[in-house]
Amino acid sequence: MKNGKVDGQVIDCSTGDEYCQIDVPAMQGKFVSSVRSGYLDILGQIVDHCCLSMPFTSPQANRITDRIYDQYRVMPDFPWKSKSNKDNGVFRHLNSGKWFGLIINGRRGLVTKDDDEQNVDIINLKSETMPVDGQSVFPAYHMNHKYWISVVLDDQLGDDDVMKLIDESFHLTGK
Repeated sequence: MKNGKVDGQVIDCSTGDEYCQIDVPAMQGKFVSSVRSGYLDILGQIVDHCCLSMPFTSPQANRITDRIYDQYRVMPDFPWKSKSNKDNGVFRHLNSGKWFGLIINGRRGLVTKDDDEQNVDIINLKSETMPVDGQSVFPAYHMNHKYWISVVLDDQLGDDDVMKLIDESFHLTGK
């Protein structure tokens, strides 16, 4: 496993050499196609049985996702198909479908309003208390600044504090 991806090699048993043809898309013969198909099937089985699915980039975003599920039985859905938005996860009320949270991955500068290029996971939440601190909590990116906040999920704000903000958002959007 390298960079979060399962990889391997197919070895020709008669020669002991790597069977590289499976990596060449132009090779479409019956034999190479059956070997490629079997190889991809085996890799898929390894992934299914040995790898944990982590929907977001940061450990904190994945921990928060687990806590949201434990508390509300809600998993994120990923409604966008475009390459730049496909990993953005929406948390919705089960009964109404209304959003109470959105995790996106983007440049920190989106919320700090500077040139910070570091990629971070950010959760947008509805809030009446508006605990904007300019460190972890900011006026919401791409949402109404009057009602929504953005929280950077980089462990500067602890999970319990993030969950308190999620609880507030859940209750505010459930009305």
